[in-house]
Amino acid sequence: MSIFDADTTWGADATEGLVTVAAGELQEWAWLAGQLADWLATTTDTTALDFNRRFGGSPTHQTALWALNHVAKRITTLLDGDRSQP
Repeated sequence: MSIFDADTTWGADATEGLVTVAAGELQEWAWLAGQLADWLATTTDTTALDFNRRFGGSPTHQTALWALNHVAKRITTLLDGDRSQP
């Protein structure tokens, strides 16, 4: 059975099934990722250094900033019904 089948009766124990999440919850995650990205973009050098020290450079401050922005945009695009890449 494919994970893309329309059968939604697999239940929570079916690890190969898609996870359904309410659109409102996805919008909250997009908002949170966007807010965190905005904050990271305007942090002081000291905070950026603390971030890089805490995560050992993987991801770097700039990589995390890019990823958060990308995730926020993709979720928002998905919820808006536009399936194209941002």
